[in-house]
Amino acid sequence: MDSQEFDALARGVGAHATRRDAIRWIGAVVLGAVGLAGLIRPAAAKITPGNFGDPCDPVEGSCASPYTCFEGACDLPRGCVGEGQRAVSDFSCCEEDGLVDIDGICTVPVETTLPATGIGIPDDTEQVAGLAIAGAAVLVASKLIRDKERDPEL
Repeated sequence: MDSQEFDALARGVGAHATRRDAIRWIGAVVLGAVGLAGLIRPAAAKITPGNFGDPCDPVEGSCASPYTCFEGACDLPRGCVGEGQRAVSDFSCCEEDGLVDIDGICTVPVETTLPATGIGIPDDTEQVAGLAIAGAAVLVASKLIRDKERDPEL
């Protein structure tokens, strides 16, 4: 269709349409779009992922986590749950990978150590004795300085 034919078609449709006809056309288009959307939605509806032993297709999402589609059924081919996957009662976390169940997820445990805060008795008692002697020396020196200021003849 060239530009002249398109212009002639547009003039023909616009010349004979009243406001009522335009509203009818708009209503028909809206109802048609809603009806078409209703037909398309069931076809695109997501299938519920299968659990252990359920039949499946080898596509992403056909089995619930942590299962994968293996030989037409949702299964754990390794026999254990991998890292970052939801732990299940039928299978343990993959211990050979160092995984443990933490709050329902198979993860590698992380050891945390708290930093030294300086509170408490240190393991090195020589250091404590040295600090005590230094503290006593400061007290004696401050007393001597204070007494010297009070009585310059000392």
